[in-house]
Amino acid sequence: MPAAIERLSKRLPRLRVRLEQGTASHQFNLLRQRQCEIVISRLLTETPDSDIEMQPLFYESLVVVAGPQSSWSRRRKLTLSELVDVPWILSTLEAESGSPFVEAFRAAKLSIPAATIFSNSLHLRISLLATGRYLTLVPGSALQFGPGADLLKALPVALPRWHLPTAIFTLKGRMLSPVAQVFANCIRDVAKPLA
Repeated sequence: MPAAIERLSKRLPRLRVRLEQGTASHQFNLLRQRQCEIVISRLLTETPDSDIEMQPLFYESLVVVAGPQSSWSRRRKLTLSELVDVPWILSTLEAESGSPFVEAFRAAKLSIPAATIFSNSLHLRISLLATGRYLTLVPGSALQFGPGADLLKALPVALPRWHLPTAIFTLKGRMLSPVAQVFANCIRDVAKPLA
């Protein structure tokens, strides 16, 4: 999202963007109430609601990260078995069955690490990673495009991608305004390297 906004703001300096964060159901309700035109999110169920149109962009990867000062960040090789008892910061979705994190540990026949801290806040995660004690997960797209990437050190641990795509969601039968269409096209262009 930040890369698309930056690209468009150079092209359309008078552009005004309003971003709303929240759960998928909250975001879809904003579509239904016509308070927004598009939602960019990862699909959380196998199919969207019948009134929602989906255009897949990419399948998000998850990256295991530590703070740059962490002893983990100096390791060239790591196995999942070494990470079972580490203090983890996870979101509830990352700790649920079906997440790439859980599936990787299950496939390796290992116990699923317990989260020491549950949070969706990237700011909190980055702040706590600076202590060197914790590991967390970040979307590969956030590591590539997001702020603070220099505060994160990707660890050499491979996880599968999410099996549900990150997509553009719109209300079926609703024509997008020209500006929303330009924004959606820009999102598609920015997301191409992640596909």
